[in-house]
Amino acid sequence: MRKRRFTAWIFILAVIVSAIILFSLTLPRKVAVPNQLKNDMPVGEIYGEMEIGQTFETKANNLSAIEVLLATYNRKNAGEFIFHLKSGVNSKKDIYSFKADMSKVEDNKFFRFTFPKIKKSKKKKYFFYLESPQSGHGNAVTIWSSSKDLYKEGEKIVNGVAAPGDLVFKTEYEQGLRLSAGAFLAKTIKFVNFFINIFHNKVFYIFLSMIVFIWAFITLIKKFDILNKKGGFILTYCIVFALVFIWILVRFSRKIDVFNQPKNNTTVGEIYGKTKIGQTFAARYNNFTAIEVLLATYNRKNTGEFIFHLQEEPGSKEDLFNYKGDISKLKDNKYFRFRFPAIKFSKAKEFYFYLEAPQSRPGNAVTIWSNSEDLYREGEKMVDGGSAQGDLVFKTLYDLGLRGNLAAFLNEITQNKPSPLNKKSFYIALIGLFIFSCSLFMTVLVKYFVEN
Repeated sequence: MRKRRFTAWIFILAVIVSAIILFSLTLPRKVAVPNQLKNDMPVGEIYGEMEIGQTFETKANNLSAIEVLLATYNRKNAGEFIFHLKSGVNSKKDIYSFKADMSKVEDNKFFRFTFPKIKKSKKKKYFFYLESPQSGHGNAVTIWSSSKDLYKEGEKIVNGVAAPGDLVFKTEYEQGLRLSAGAFLAKTIKFVNFFINIFHNKVFYIFLSMIVFIWAFITLIKKFDILNKKGGFILTYCIVFALVFIWILVRFSRKIDVFNQPKNNTTVGEIYGKTKIGQTFAARYNNFTAIEVLLATYNRKNTGEFIFHLQEEPGSKEDLFNYKGDISKLKDNKYFRFRFPAIKFSKAKEFYFYLEAPQSRPGNAVTIWSNSEDLYREGEKMVDGGSAQGDLVFKTLYDLGLRGNLAAFLNEITQNKPSPLNKKSFYIALIGLFIFSCSLFMTVLVKYFVEN
């Protein structure tokens, strides 16, 4: 009896020890230190002879990585940039250097530079900088920074000279195997948040509803044994055909999005106080019903109120529409939609919109993405009521309904095409062929799942 108990306790102890070892292996072995996380401005495009860096002091031994908050100006840049780590600004040799592909940089995300750990790094001064000699204007990345000197253990360095402000960066230290309640809690919270975020995602519900619908449809066909009855395959095909046809109608009934000016390479600066930033433009179609503007929050949580105005022209005393919104609800580098009652006869007419935030202040304000060049020929950027260089990034939306959307689609797709690609009847027949073939394929799939 005692031997059995002893064996049981040994087994339980072995399970517990094994669980602790396995769990400890999943815990972080590196400690990240957020040296400077506040930002309110990028350093500008990094290209040519420009070198942007930061001096810093390490917090522990075994420095093994540096993460820098980069931005791509919401575009896909091509080429190469170089990261250098040195013992000081005037040091001739690199401790470490790394060449990276700019196309792999994500906008407003930390980019990690990992290197062999520096064992005795605690309380020592280092210097890192980025350069991109082969890049050019309009095809370069940048680094987020703070305009104020918030990081007391180092300073921002521009082309070898100290400059106001500090870059946004983190350092990481290799600490080996460790087990802590804090790490366990953080890992658990991260795991739980992953599942919570799934249920906040629209794509998840669309995918789930499709699965449920397909399952219910196959179950219905199987229960009533429709496919084995006379004309069952044709009946199933007709049902699928009707569903696909309805889906096509729904797709063509959606509002038309027009990307009036989608390219950006700079921001207009923080919008606060008496500043008013806007754009004149011409409506593409009738039933003009919404505008989307590409806003940015400087990767921070701002508070306060912003106001959107839509007018017939700059200087109008009355707004066609205005909207007051909560700045804290804006997402960084995302289009924000301003919806209003449809303006029926809007085609080819000129309009003007602008944003202001009278209660905002520097460090607690949003901005609008723009392009420094005049790319949009049907309008111009406006700053405080006067025309300015460049154009804002914005879209316009039109509620044309099914017939209007189909007519607009056929008019645009047939322009400047050789015969028969310039015939509307050709594309109508093509749409019909798509519905026919897609429905046939789905019916065959339904038959396969029912029979197997």
